[in-house]
Amino acid sequence: MSANEAEEAASSAAADDVITTAVENLEVSSNGSKDFPNQPILAEMHQKRSATHSKLRAYEAKRRAAYESKLQSSSLYWRAFRTLMHDSLLETQKADALLRGWTHASETYEMSMRSVGEWCIDEKGVPVTDAKKKKKILDAQEASAAVGGTGGDGAKTLLAAAGYTTEEKCGTMIKSLANSASSVANQYSDMIKTMNSEVLPELSS
Repeated sequence: MSANEAEEAASSAAADDVITTAVENLEVSSNGSKDFPNQPILAEMHQKRSATHSKLRAYEAKRRAAYESKLQSSSLYWRAFRTLMHDSLLETQKADALLRGWTHASETYEMSMRSVGEWCIDEKGVPVTDAKKKKKILDAQEASAAVGGTGGDGAKTLLAAAGYTTEEKCGTMIKSLANSASSVANQYSDMIKTMNSEVLPELSS
């Protein structure tokens, strides 16, 4: 072996020793050996991290305790709001149904009172609201009034027979009663228009 080859072998062996020492030091560092010179720094960092972690846990516990009452209060407010909205909608639905029934009853009463004002009443005193029956009764009234008295075909049972309206003592009273019925019917008609145009649409919306 030449001198150059001997020097290269010696240099290679020295380099291997340096690399082996560095690897061993790295392994010692990762295992936390007490002989490693950086161990006190790592221990101090670990203590600081542990202290910071403990402080964060304590802060989180305090925060949870502080906001727990607020969370319960918000939950109560939310339940109260939901109950209020539910009751409000339920009451609105009931009011809407009630006023619709009231309007329907008013329409029925308005039709009946208008029939009374028009003398459209059968022999039992029941107001006739059917259009065909009313036309038949009105035609019979006109025929009865044309002959100056009660005619046949059931006309004698009508309160609007000419004999009632031509009587000097009761004619004015009978007309006044008929006009009062018509006036009541007109008032109910105005109320029905107001309910259908203003009140019920607002409740529905």
